[in-house]
Amino acid sequence: MTIKDLNQDNFSAAVGEGGVLVVDFTAASCGACTKFEPVFARISERFPSVMFGKVDAESEAALISELAISHIPCLVIYRDEFVLFKQAGNFSEAQVEQLISTAVGLDMEQLRASVSDETEQKATSLMSSSNYRRYADVTSSCSSIPSTSLSFAPRRFWLSTKHGTSSWHETRKS
Repeated sequence: MTIKDLNQDNFSAAVGEGGVLVVDFTAASCGACTKFEPVFARISERFPSVMFGKVDAESEAALISELAISHIPCLVIYRDEFVLFKQAGNFSEAQVEQLISTAVGLDMEQLRASVSDETEQKATSLMSSSNYRRYADVTSSCSSIPSTSLSFAPRRFWLSTKHGTSSWHETRKS
């Protein structure tokens, strides 16, 4: 599968296409990024139903800032406009394959059902004024987010792979 170059102009359309989108935020001057590049390319060949993209952090500084990417390489996995995974660092092929497989198999209806109506209403009102439609990393609190950032404060999901099974869990603030 081809890895699509993503930028400020085509990023929201790529996320908006639905399905699973795996994005590598990278830079040519980053040694760790160049080491991860062939791993990312090999994995993209194994998942033909998944879209793969990369964002050049050096030439897309505004996009990187809007998405609150603070370190590279950074891997972000979207599914139906929800951010399921966002983490900087190098990953092994096995780790990335496990993340993608879990994202592909995720019950999105169950995820959507777990989002409260109030949260959806806040997210919808904020998204309507944003260039980015639905980075529903899913919100739990919108009031403290500066207007220059993405759209709203995301909930985070983490992947549990205990005893050979995988499941997504929401990280809750105490």
